Amino acid sequence: MIPKQLPVGETALLFADRGASAQLGENTIESFAVARRLGATAIESDLHSSADGFAVLRRSPRTAGMRRRRVAEVSRSQLGDSVVTLEEFYEQVGDDLDILLHVHDADAVEAALHSATRFRALDRLWLASADLEALAQWRERSELVRLVHEIGPETFAGGAERHAAALRSQRVDATMADRSLWNGGRVALYHRFTRRCFAQNAVHERMAVTLFHIGLDGVSSAHPDRLVDAHREVTRPDAPPVRED
Repeated sequence: MIPKQLPVGETALLFADRGASAQLGENTIESFAVARRLGATAIESDLHSSADGFAVLRRSPRTAGMRRRRVAEVSRSQLGDSVVTLEEFYEQVGDDLDILLHVHDADAVEAALHSATRFRALDRLWLASADLEALAQWRERSELVRLVHEIGPETFAGGAERHAAALRSQRVDATMADRSLWNGGRVALYHRFTRRCFAQNAVHERMAVTLFHIGLDGVSSAHPDRLVDAHREVTRPDAPPVRED
């Protein structure tokens, strides 16, 4: 049996990956709203800047259509109604959800901080990057914003304890990795340094059950309903033990 661990915070975050993207496509108001209705407590999305400085929630750096221009070269009005800004997310979906943004364009960070501050949601905004130096710069910009270091297997191979200590010293709140890289020992190590652990790509409910059971602080899936069911199973008083596969 796998030992059960608790998250660092009061409860784990249930991240809808670009909204309810398995059913409705990604990064649209409808997809975000449906994810919320299904029980997601957080959204995982992407951050670019338009030419006129809007924080845009879009994965691709290029526009749709035949011309495929860079988002950074196009004004907000030219991007069309299907493209969502962070401001529109707060207005139409809500400002009480946590939102984690993979920062693809550092020029968008200032606009994102401004929008989150305006909606009093700065402590629920998570900025994610693989660049620790960029994260350090954003920490200097704000003490309230949450910061996430995106990592791959090479980070664990190079020494997870050293990495966790570095995150604490640089005031980076969490680390995010593919769900296949997490185990109970690694989660416990980061928790010793009070750093949160986030997992991506929990496709199946059983995957999410195991991740919540070993103490992940946030799990992301394109199927938010599966996250809700998995979290409910793990947190109920009579939750069954989780066994090794």
